[in-house]
Amino acid sequence: MAKPQKRNLLTAIATLLPIWIIAIVASLFFSECSNNDSTNMPRRKAFPRIEIHDSTYSSLPSSPVYFEISTAAKVTLDSVNTGNETGKNSRWFNISYPTYNAVIMCTFTPVNEATIHEVINNRTHRMKLNSGSLTSELTELTNANGFNSQILTTIENRVTPIQFISSDINDWVVSGAVYFNNNDTVDIDSISPIIFAIKRDIIHALKTIKK
Repeated sequence: MAKPQKRNLLTAIATLLPIWIIAIVASLFFSECSNNDSTNMPRRKAFPRIEIHDSTYSSLPSSPVYFEISTAAKVTLDSVNTGNETGKNSRWFNISYPTYNAVIMCTFTPVNEATIHEVINNRTHRMKLNSGSLTSELTELTNANGFNSQILTTIENRVTPIQFISSDINDWVVSGAVYFNNNDTVDIDSISPIIFAIKRDIIHALKTIKK
């Protein structure tokens, strides 16, 4: 009677053997994981959380044409040219975003048939120079008020990532560029939300601009 019991015991051990092997391997695996010090692994760089302004707008004061800006922006009339052959005044505005550490330098230039092409060519040439050899995205739009606009976005450009020009073909050329203060060493990923927020505001302004 002893021999059948021995065979039954061996059979039970053989049946349980794979479970023990799996248990031992699993124990060794989790033990190794727990011994790893997670502080030695590289951590992703955390960028500061940026609060984006609401998309609420009001008209730019003292502007020769209707131009809407973010209510979070502060406006300074930089200078006024006393006029040219058109009989109208050029105006320069600084539209600053204190929270973003950025400013839109915006120019309103009166033109006529004789001067419009020279002014537009000068502005578009400057836009190309500012973007350099970096990859840029050009957005074109025409609004219901007869203004044709171009927005040049160069994300990799930490100083002037957004530039624009708009004209009604007859009387005005409106141009501008976004400048970031002291951002030569800032990681692009950290200011990208700001760039797109200001671009949203510029697109709104160019969609609603009118004489």
